[in-house]
Amino acid sequence: MVDISFIRHYLKFIFLITGILMALVFAGCDDNDSYYDHVPPAGQGSLVVDNGTGDDISVYIDGVRMTGVDDGDAGIIDLAPGVYRLVLDSDHSERSYRADMDILQNRLTIMEVWPSSANNYYYYDVVTTYD
Repeated sequence: MVDISFIRHYLKFIFLITGILMALVFAGCDDNDSYYDHVPPAGQGSLVVDNGTGDDISVYIDGVRMTGVDDGDAGIIDLAPGVYRLVLDSDHSERSYRADMDILQNRLTIMEVWPSSANNYYYYDVVTTYD
């Protein structure tokens, strides 16, 4: 016959260990807004691509692929101040975005990228702010 109190203690132990492991995993998660802590190098500005889509996105500046940004993540690129041509291209769908962007000295140019609010499969909605 199996002792029920042993099973109860065993289950409590398993739940405790599971809770501790989950707390450790979530405590290590990076807050997506941590890019606000980024300070551009002296005399430069920074582009932040905050990817709020389910797509991995390739970031092109003046025709050159600079980086990739995973879905739900943010990427930072330090650049000299100026106007650049930006292209965002999905790695796994037909979505894209293109525009000229301003990089301001000692500031963040933040591009928040979302799926099209018009449910258009081919485009992203992008909101630009400066911090």
